[in-house]
Amino acid sequence: TGGKALLTIDSATGKAPVNFGDISVGGLGGSTVTISADSEVLGRADEATLQVGLIGYDRTIATSAEYPADAPGKSVSTQTWNPVGGASVLTNAGQIGHDGGAGYTGTAAQVWVESVTTATATNSGSIFGSIGVNALSEKQGVETVSTNLDDVTQITTTTTTYTPVGGTASLLNSRLITGDASIAGATGTLTNNGVIRGSVHAGQSVSNHVTQSVDTVSQIGEDELLSVNPLFNQTYTVNQNALLGGAVKVDGAFVGIEDANGDPVKTSNIVATVNLNPGSVTVGGVHAGFDEETGERFTATRVNLVDNGWLGLNDDGVDTLKTAFATYDPAIRAAKD
Repeated sequence: TGGKALLTIDSATGKAPVNFGDISVGGLGGSTVTISADSEVLGRADEATLQVGLIGYDRTIATSAEYPADAPGKSVSTQTWNPVGGASVLTNAGQIGHDGGAGYTGTAAQVWVESVTTATATNSGSIFGSIGVNALSEKQGVETVSTNLDDVTQITTTTTTYTPVGGTASLLNSRLITGDASIAGATGTLTNNGVIRGSVHAGQSVSNHVTQSVDTVSQIGEDELLSVNPLFNQTYTVNQNALLGGAVKVDGAFVGIEDANGDPVKTSNIVATVNLNPGSVTVGGVHAGFDEETGERFTATRVNLVDNGWLGLNDDGVDTLKTAFATYDPAIRAAKD
């Protein structure tokens, strides 16, 4: 259990950063950060981080042991870690990170919003850096069985089960993000009504399998893949209504382990809908995970190019960019002038 954490930043002058270093706000019962239109945080030119949210773990332990008179002893221990935590919310109408002027391309600020249930970020100001909104975690269970206790033939078998746990992630941008924007959750929605200079990332690798190791008195066994659980579902919607300088990238179907044949292990079923809506400009295209040799697709990604949305950029698209998005991005205003 735990309480809620709330931080409201409302600068009266708006002429100087409220802080230059990191900010971390985390409460197990929920976390909320609100930054007013007059306020600037994370003001130093090099990297600084705003962390909103806290994922904790409820731990349970059970042990038993048997020492029969006419047989070797045996012990069984089980432990579980269940992720817990309330909703996390960031609302920014001000400025996060250092602004070096009209031609400034810095992305030093790092913004993270995370929760195992609901993670939400709304940006109507400026983020001079990248933002990630994460509503994914994992439950871990470990069973340790030891036989032939206190004997040279003792064997200890440890079985670890990883199970993804996901909530809802949401990001709404209506002004400026100079870096990347990412979402991860069982369900995720990213809506861009402003300018994102970098790329949009949807999806994240999750551990969703069972491993086992066998130890003897004389040798520590390696942790080996025992089985893979049913695929975990991740579903995303990207509503691209304005300017995206990079690409939309959908990935995360695999986790960083291999099976007995040396093939990567797929742990998630990822379904994404990417809407490139009227008036939007998406410079870098749409990329979803696939096998470059066989063409096999690792996600189910649908792209809707609607009406006069731009996928890629030509001279007409540049004119559209300068006309439509100069109010959001000082760099575009400077180029236009």
